[in-house]
Amino acid sequence: MDKRAELLQRVRDDAVAIADLVDQGTNVPLEQYVDKPSLNALCDSLALEPEAWQAEDLERILIIRDGLYELRNKLRDTGDEAEHSVDRLLSAVDRLYADLERAFRALNQNELKKAQAEVAALQR
Repeated sequence: MDKRAELLQRVRDDAVAIADLVDQGTNVPLEQYVDKPSLNALCDSLALEPEAWQAEDLERILIIRDGLYELRNKLRDTGDEAEHSVDRLLSAVDRLYADLERAFRALNQNELKKAQAEVAALQR
């Protein structure tokens, strides 16, 4: 397996692990902290087989990455009685975000820059 496929497989594995964590349930209802259907949709969007990643997906994945970053910040600000559950989810989301960033660096940089420009144009 080449480095690109390995990194994309890690993103897929991380997304599946988060979906499993959310579906298993925790000691407190995570619905107080995250929107579970949205989190599951995010995981489904990133749970692509490495060979299924296409240049056309980059814009969507960049937008997902931004949402993932916002989720990380929201979870970091959360605590109280749900600390253990939130820490587990935060750790999994951090791992996914880091692996996604590594995968982006392994992708075709011209395609990535084009997708970033498209997303920037949409956000104006």
